[in-house]
Amino acid sequence: MKGWSAERGASVVLVRGARRVPSSVLILTLWTLAAALPEVFWAEDPLTIALLSALYGCSALFALGACGWASAKSGTALGRWFWGLCSSGIGFMILGYLVWEIFGFRTPYQLGFVPRDPMYVLSYLLLFAALLYLVAVTTRGIFPLIPLDTIAVMVSAGLLGWYFVLGRALEGASQDLLRGAVLNFAGGVADFGLLFLALVVLSGDERPAFAGRLAGALFALVVADLTYFFGQPLGGENPGAFPVVVWSLGMVLLGLAALRGARDGGGLTGRARKVGISSWRTLSFWFGPLSPALQYAFMIWWVSLHPPAPRYVLWGGVFFVLYFGFRVSVLTLLNRGVRSETVGLARREEQARISRELRGSLERSVEELRERIVECRVALTGGDGDGAEDLLRRAEFEARQVGYQVALPIEELRGRCGEAFDPGAVLRSFAGDLCECFGLEVCVDLRDPLDGVEAREAAAVCRVVCEAMWNAARHAGAARVWLESRGVGSVLIVRVRDDGNGFSPEKVREGVGMRVMRLRAAEIGAGLDVISSPQRGTTVQLRLQR
Repeated sequence: MKGWSAERGASVVLVRGARRVPSSVLILTLWTLAAALPEVFWAEDPLTIALLSALYGCSALFALGACGWASAKSGTALGRWFWGLCSSGIGFMILGYLVWEIFGFRTPYQLGFVPRDPMYVLSYLLLFAALLYLVAVTTRGIFPLIPLDTIAVMVSAGLLGWYFVLGRALEGASQDLLRGAVLNFAGGVADFGLLFLALVVLSGDERPAFAGRLAGALFALVVADLTYFFGQPLGGENPGAFPVVVWSLGMVLLGLAALRGARDGGGLTGRARKVGISSWRTLSFWFGPLSPALQYAFMIWWVSLHPPAPRYVLWGGVFFVLYFGFRVSVLTLLNRGVRSETVGLARREEQARISRELRGSLERSVEELRERIVECRVALTGGDGDGAEDLLRRAEFEARQVGYQVALPIEELRGRCGEAFDPGAVLRSFAGDLCECFGLEVCVDLRDPLDGVEAREAAAVCRVVCEAMWNAARHAGAARVWLESRGVGSVLIVRVRDDGNGFSPEKVREGVGMRVMRLRAAEIGAGLDVISSPQRGTTVQLRLQR
């Protein structure tokens, strides 16, 4: 009986309600037992070859069925497309393998080509389409660079393999051997490109859960390709036990990745939301083992020590010069778009947050107004005219407070949306409103103007200062409030002082207004100091680096 782990969503085997070994471990165990069979019959005999062929064939069929299952179980079109492309690619690979087994190694050359090769070419095209589609879904703002980088990785890997291994092995080889060796070599280079795409997905911030298994599968295929390539550069009818075993492991891991995706409804719930390129991903591309710059630099260094340089190495240099120049141009355009999109996303998030705060303030204030009106109606019904008039004055007072509370986030929203506004004029206007509403005396002394501050920072400063003055007027019982700004070197200090009741900061729980002030200060990298003691007033000071 099968069940699902409630903690990680991994498929497990249940026996009488007890959790047992995950199904992925069982599958890998079965593969290990099957892979050990050729070692038992270690000899160049038909039985060993048949066991290796059966191992690879069963592993490929498992990957095909798992990808098809993931495509069918996917709850989104994104998952269906990705796993459908993977399933089609593996299907053509199996078809090419069957053609190879049926026609053998020698007869195809009577036709002028190897019948399996068109199948393999189509298989790789579909797999590249699947991985590129996955990169486009799981990353944002960098996709145009990825095909360029993939080609560069394949070219650098191909140059290294040709110079150090294949080029020397082909000296004096026949035309038939040359054709077969080049096609086998091209398959290994293509696996390098697929591995690079899988690593791009794995390094993403919004990678799917199956990304690790997918990268492991393609890494196994690359290891098998390297083993086969270094052991038999010109290819052969029998690639050997180790490459076939590792190839089959790659197929099993690919099937496990598909099963992991199937458990998550395809593993792709939507397109990436985060924009940009992480710094460590950029560093790993330029200085990692798959770096085309490092690979080609190593080749140039080696060729300089062992002249003469082959012509294709020099043509490779021309390619990389053009590649780097084109990449810089594309990256410049992408950075411009990423910067614009990042600003737009931040602005929309800010608007949504301010809207939520505004809604909360309005809900509380409107509820208080409603209560006053209900009390006023009860007083009028009972014939208490003086009480009703007092309640109406209080309702009017609270209505004006609602207007001021609404003005705070709206002015901030205008500033954050890029609208031109004068922060000094906004603060003076708000101070005047407080004087009129609460009968306060507000002394405004803005010696250092706020005109040179960026709009986003000015909006946050205005919100902090207005919140501080509002708290002084509404909660502190202050008769006088001082608003000051000073410049000390490169630091702008904006200070709000009052002569109200004060409080003990360590004994009083912070309210909504104080949390808003700290949040706004942190967003612009400013320091916020709140200094207060009972019966000695409160000072709120904002320190902003200019």
